Amino acid sequence: MRQFTLSTANGTLLGFLVLTADSDSEPQSGNCMIQLHEASLPAEAAAAARALAPLCGQLLAWQPQGDGIALYDSAGRPAADIRQQYLRLGGQTLLLTDLEGNL
Repeated sequence: MRQFTLSTANGTLLGFLVLTADSDSEPQSGNCMIQLHEASLPAEAAAAARALAPLCGQLLAWQPQGDGIALYDSAGRPAADIRQQYLRLGGQTLLLTDLEGNL
């Protein structure tokens, strides 16, 4: 299991992402969940929070794709992708910070 914070480019905490693998020995796919941070946000973070909101509470799936990871919503549609330390969705790019320090 890997846990990450999701933040805007200016450091506003928006929420958390938890990735779990189907197999610990060869993590080729798995599930993930996004949870929004329960705090009032500055106006400049509102668009990013709106982009995240539809995915919160869903059991998402993930798979490696090229040099990153693709996230799929509960209906199997592409929802977001992760490249290096960034989550991209709905025209927003959010910073991922590995809570274990090993991104």
